[in-house]
Amino acid sequence: MRTVKQKSLLLNPVKQTPFNDLSQAYAYEKDHWLNVLKDWKWQAFLDNPRKIRDTFVHEKYQSRNKLQARQWKLALDDVVDTWDGYWQSLFVQIRRKISYCKTFTSEEKHYAYWMLKGYQQFAEMMQGILPKSNFSINEENKRHVVNYIQRSLKAIKKKSPSVKRTNIVKFDSSCYSVFE
Repeated sequence: MRTVKQKSLLLNPVKQTPFNDLSQAYAYEKDHWLNVLKDWKWQAFLDNPRKIRDTFVHEKYQSRNKLQARQWKLALDDVVDTWDGYWQSLFVQIRRKISYCKTFTSEEKHYAYWMLKGYQQFAEMMQGILPKSNFSINEENKRHVVNYIQRSLKAIKKKSPSVKRTNIVKFDSSCYSVFE
């Protein structure tokens, strides 16, 4: 099997300026979406980004940074992936702590793992609501598990994601063309 390598030429200064403006606008849009998705209302839908996108499309969202609709949607997808990676990295550490926790019964461990399985129940837990599970566990044990997860999360939680590089832009196939 052979690998096909495509090389791109450097942009001339006339084309570089609009590209830099586009990448700056894309970074501002990503930063906007990072701040919007900090809300637990939206964190609950991180496993279904299409719902988030459809909600904003239905509200006729217009990019403040003058990006096309497909570009702000790409920025939104990029941010959802960023938030998902952020939470999943924390979930791995919390799951490890849960597995070593000697005070948890098997039902409590099951409930704890279930809480970290989906963003809907995780977001409810972080808002102080005890999520209802489809298996039986009493309220006292639920509260014990929720408190443990919240304390563990507070201890290992990192700084929220932010845009660090402004020279990155995502394109889909309809945003560019290849010529030889």
